[in-house]
Amino acid sequence: MSLIYDYVGNLVLSFAQVYSWSKITGRKIQQKKIVLLIDILLLSLLITINHNFINNFAKGIVIIFISIIFCTILFKTKIRESIVLSFVSEILIIFCEAFVVLVMTIMFRVNMNDIANSVFIHILFDIIVSMLVIMVSKLKFIIKFYNHLIKATANISNYQILLFILFAVFSITTAFTIAYFKNNVYIVVAISISISIVYLIITIMVFNYQNRYYKIKLKYNTNLDNLQEYELIISDYRIMNHENKNQLLTIKSMTKNAKVIKYINSLIDYKDDFNDEILNITLKIPEGGIRGLIYSKILYMRQNNINCNLQVDKLITAKIMDIIDDDTIVDTCQILGVFIDNAIEEVAELDDKIINIELHLSDDSLIITISNPFKYKDIGNLKSTKGINRGYGLQLVKRVVEYNKRIINEREISKDLYKQKLVVKLKK
Repeated sequence: MSLIYDYVGNLVLSFAQVYSWSKITGRKIQQKKIVLLIDILLLSLLITINHNFINNFAKGIVIIFISIIFCTILFKTKIRESIVLSFVSEILIIFCEAFVVLVMTIMFRVNMNDIANSVFIHILFDIIVSMLVIMVSKLKFIIKFYNHLIKATANISNYQILLFILFAVFSITTAFTIAYFKNNVYIVVAISISISIVYLIITIMVFNYQNRYYKIKLKYNTNLDNLQEYELIISDYRIMNHENKNQLLTIKSMTKNAKVIKYINSLIDYKDDFNDEILNITLKIPEGGIRGLIYSKILYMRQNNINCNLQVDKLITAKIMDIIDDDTIVDTCQILGVFIDNAIEEVAELDDKIINIELHLSDDSLIITISNPFKYKDIGNLKSTKGINRGYGLQLVKRVVEYNKRIINEREISKDLYKQKLVVKLKK
């Protein structure tokens, strides 16, 4: 009979939980009412089984898996969203239960054993918790917390999210359950050591992640003064190179020695064919920071036998570049640095070593496209074979784009060509 009463209490709680899922996500249930009712009855049954037949320390973990399944079924969400939603709702229920327990034990002097053993008090307890869950799930900070977790886990694999969430739920439920074992020192010590070890491992993993990320960030860290100074050096170099060429021609006219003339001609041809060519190509881009970055990257490509095709829209003028604020120019150069380096690393392994860089205007936006051939036909494989540095470089790009709302990043696959597109909105 106690199982029946327990099931009734869990049925009420299940309705509240499904309602909270809908409120937190802002989604409507994607099922007919009769099917929804069956799902809630089944959810209540599984929760009752979990409550009565599963070890206290494992209950929180099992309920997370149950919630993930039903979140996905009821709302047609992605697995990642279901994992996060299950975590938020479970934490919500745990703290609502803890709050009700505190109120009942402190204000109304109700004993914990009475809650567990009295059918009436137990059902009343579940009803009060359910009402509290419904009210709290409507609060904006709960919804913001869920949305923040969705954004924070956007580039983390499902199994990693699930691992961290399961451990968090285990730690929280253990903190409440451990009170039942306060007289058993061995169990308390064993649990404390286990949690400490896992926290230590997580801390080391987080430190490693942050260290790699900031190493990549430091590599691409720059400011507008440095970019413009580099462009000034390039301009000065071009002038000096032109003067050197004139001096060589003057020396050439002063001698009739065939070897000297041949050597001077080779120097002039080399300068024309290499550095001057790159300078002339990048001069299509107005000064402002981007020109200096692309010049350095093309120079590196030439030194490593990688061809680069640069196309610049004639509509892109110095006046257009002045519209873009300094911070956005710096952010754009950081992202371009990552994209071009990734493209260089990709084509270095191919026979067709060519990278296309295109700048054009469209819909009041500066659009910069970096494209290169790749050897992986599946976008998933392409992403997974990026390697550590490229993976952290893309993490840097993601954070910059999230912070700067004037920059949009798009990517696409066209036949065997991988394209990274950067859209920079112009101010008017």
